[in-house]
Amino acid sequence: MAKKYYSLSFDVLLENTNMVGNVYFSNYFSWMGKIREQFILEHYPETIDMLSKNSLALITLSCNCTFYDELFAGEKVEMRMYLESLKSYKVKMKIEYYKSNDKQISKLAAIGFHEIGCFVKENDRLEPKPFPEKLQNAFEQYA
Repeated sequence: MAKKYYSLSFDVLLENTNMVGNVYFSNYFSWMGKIREQFILEHYPETIDMLSKNSLALITLSCNCTFYDELFAGEKVEMRMYLESLKSYKVKMKIEYYKSNDKQISKLAAIGFHEIGCFVKENDRLEPKPFPEKLQNAFEQYA
């Protein structure tokens, strides 16, 4: 049985490419943030208020990406995000990048991992804190 994933699709724009014409590597990391934030907005929008009031901090602990194929302007990208692990205040997501157009079946372009931690500010220090239950439950749907 295939794992359930959260999906986000968009077009690659010229601004995402370099002089050679392919997508510059740093965009894959930016897109990790894009899918994470879209997921949070859809599943637990209260997080944004908590972040803006400094009552919660979501901090990237690590991220990496392995590239298998190039992406170019005009192509469609489908990102698929899966829960890799969830431990109290840390979540690790696996993110697959697929390229597609109207004539082709999706082809894997890259795989990345993005780990974030949940923290609160106490006495001018960041302290680990378990993710809010509603957000934990949302992540667990994609295990």
